[in-house]
Amino acid sequence: MQKPLTFKQQYWFDHISAAQRNGQLLSAYAKAQQLNVKAPYNVKFNQQII
Repeated sequence: MQKPLTFKQQYWFDHISAAQRNGQLLSAYAKAQQLNVKAPYNVKFNQQII
């Protein structure tokens, strides 16, 4: 059974999904949204999510 995402994981999962929907590289999306470019890569996700 899969655990629910934490608030932080959900936050970044939403941003990662938005970048993919827009066809952008994650680093370009993060920069455009004024987010820490490295932060999305530091979030640990359950392997089944990504």
